[in-house]
Amino acid sequence: MESERQQKVAVAWLLHPLEDAYQVFLMSVTCHLMINGPASPMYRALIESGLGTAYSPGSGYDSSPRTASFSIGVSDARDGSAESVESAVFDALAEVAKEGFPPARLESALHQIEYSKKNVTTGFGIELYSSIQHLWMHGVDFCPLLSTANYIARLRRDLDENPRLFQQLVQSYFLDNTHRLTLVVSPDEAYSSRLQLEEAQALAELRKCSSAAGDRETDDPSPSREEAPAKPSLDSTHLPSTQLLDRHRLDMLSLLDRHRLDTRSLLNRQLQHDASMLPKIHFTELDKDPRKPPTILHEQLALPPAGGTSRSIPIQQVYEEPTNGIVYLRCSLDVTHVPSELLMLVPLFSSTLGKMAAGPYDHHQLAELLELVTGEFHVSANVINNHSSLDQYNLRLNIYSSCLKKNLSPMIELWNHVLFAPNFSNLHLLKIILGGITQQLHADLVASGDSYARSLAASSLLPGCYMDEAWTGITQFNYLKSLDDHSSDLLQTSRHLSDISSHVLRASPKIAVNAEHDVYSDIHRHLSNLFQQLPPPVDPLSSSPPPHQALGWRFSPKKRFFELPSQVNYVSQVFKTVPYSHPDFAPLCLLATLLSSNFLHSSIREQGGAYGAHCGHSMGTVQFSSYRDPNVDSTLSAFSQGIQWAHRGDFSNTHLEEAKLQLLASLDSPTPPSRRGIDLFESNISHDMQRTTRHRIFDSTKEDLVRVCSEYLLGHHNASNSSIAVFGCDQTLRSRPDWERAK
Repeated sequence: MESERQQKVAVAWLLHPLEDAYQVFLMSVTCHLMINGPASPMYRALIESGLGTAYSPGSGYDSSPRTASFSIGVSDARDGSAESVESAVFDALAEVAKEGFPPARLESALHQIEYSKKNVTTGFGIELYSSIQHLWMHGVDFCPLLSTANYIARLRRDLDENPRLFQQLVQSYFLDNTHRLTLVVSPDEAYSSRLQLEEAQALAELRKCSSAAGDRETDDPSPSREEAPAKPSLDSTHLPSTQLLDRHRLDMLSLLDRHRLDTRSLLNRQLQHDASMLPKIHFTELDKDPRKPPTILHEQLALPPAGGTSRSIPIQQVYEEPTNGIVYLRCSLDVTHVPSELLMLVPLFSSTLGKMAAGPYDHHQLAELLELVTGEFHVSANVINNHSSLDQYNLRLNIYSSCLKKNLSPMIELWNHVLFAPNFSNLHLLKIILGGITQQLHADLVASGDSYARSLAASSLLPGCYMDEAWTGITQFNYLKSLDDHSSDLLQTSRHLSDISSHVLRASPKIAVNAEHDVYSDIHRHLSNLFQQLPPPVDPLSSSPPPHQALGWRFSPKKRFFELPSQVNYVSQVFKTVPYSHPDFAPLCLLATLLSSNFLHSSIREQGGAYGAHCGHSMGTVQFSSYRDPNVDSTLSAFSQGIQWAHRGDFSNTHLEEAKLQLLASLDSPTPPSRRGIDLFESNISHDMQRTTRHRIFDSTKEDLVRVCSEYLLGHHNASNSSIAVFGCDQTLRSRPDWERAK
């Protein structure tokens, strides 16, 4: 990120009191039309213009308070550009007030509303409640809002009667509304040092006050500890608000000091609580066998012959499962054969598909069509670890989209353009997309440093984890940031993306369809026409060495520190274990769950002051981590103590049963129609394999957990199968000879 582009600028309005649910619906549609998608007026005015790389945090319509509000702005604005941002916002509003929105944009927005009401998700209840609870709280009749079709019909009638409805709303609520605020947020280079100084001064004052309170108590022991202390004298007329707060904190400390509690006594009382009296599900009430799987059919989708040779691609179909009239379509392409010099660009390639021009459409037209035709459209680059070997993995490009049944044909047509005719020649747009990605990754780095730490620690232990970190971790962030900083090389990047496209089309695809039975014949016909354009696949025998070897990976457990502009740390220690199909996979999952709930939480969060601590088992690794942690050394010591605690068997059978319940709850969570059969399609994990793992969870004993702890954690603790990564501010790690500074 450029040093002169670190401002955030936002313009916000108070709009209207919450009195009518239709008004909320109307304003939410208006704001959606203004800011959503590359074709929206605000995106063009603020992002494509180069004023910022992304919208400012909190942008959008907010109807949760008693008075609704709207905010729009940019992140990564140049210093002194506040007036330019504000001017661009009002110019865009003035254009909307004059010209209105294109009819296609309105139809796209209404289509998204219709799709969202049909799309079945596992969180339907809580999502419905979240959408109406603020209206309910403020006394607004929310029941009409539940009938979205009626509101859409009403909006169409209103537009027939008044075609300038949206123009008038923009004029009234934005251009003529003086209840407005422009907020500019700038970085302060001296913030960290000043904060440390203020905290040191405050701590010294607190200690001084505490000492003085103890002296007063010693000199005058007459007041009873049972009596309420006298209210401290505080003349607020002569103190600024910040000093009032400091004075209040000092006085409160003196009061608390007079009523000290014995820490040991408090802990003893906590340990005496009998949780068995609380209602709970008993382990014996659960079924040992998983619920019945969906009916899945595997076929070969016949393609027209090419060069006299018959061809086909595998297709997985989920039958007998209602989808509420929605078609969910996935395509997974093996990109392991992509040349090593292009591998690091595959995630950027996936992020640009569907966002740049394709076929006859520019990126604005394509974005509007995708919103008009599909409910969702995502492309992602993923590393799929082998379920039976820690040394094997696949690199996949996964394309996913969904649509209403009536839109199946136009959705496949859009796939045709996006897959077979992408256009990466718009360097200005490529620069915008790249800047937005790096800005989001930078925000994630501070907000989710624990996931980056786990990924970096695991990358030195397993080749699949190494590739996953190269595509999603700090390595990918640094790579994309370097591309963003050297915009003169974008032409070469554009050519590389085109090269990747040609390699992807030579991959071996596989298809998954989740839909109702009556559309399968149409799906087969459309997909056969789509994929007949595929060139012959790459011969596996002529492919390059495995990607991790081409990028220089080698097994090398290490300790690494990555410095963040933060007051806290994210700490992770990772151990190499076993793949999914191994008999010890289940007890290791239980051990990780048990450690999280019964040791790490109390040791690292409650006693150590971190915001959170976790232990999990995935991708052939057990991963310890802490979140927003002020103490690196004590946390690493707690990881070690937790391993010793588990090895000694200092947990009860009740703890083990609770861990089983917690783990099985995650396995038994409802699966939405869009994801049924996904484990089999993506990871080749069958229902029989899942049932075997479930049985092993049920059958695991305390002795099994002690055994796997000894074999995989204790035996290798501080030895050859463990890596540590810390993201944060602990400067002492930089000078330790056994630590490597990550870049």
